[in-house]
Amino acid sequence: MLEASSERMSNDVDVVIVGAGAAGIAAAIELQSTNLS
Repeated sequence: MLEASSERMSNDVDVVIVGAGAAGIAAAIELQSTNLS
């Protein structure tokens, strides 16, 4: 039980990190494009 729940938690953390990374990249690209124009 503990192992399964910890695995699930780490998977959720991975998803959050990937989602935050994608959002950060999108925000950085948006900032760059607004600065260039």
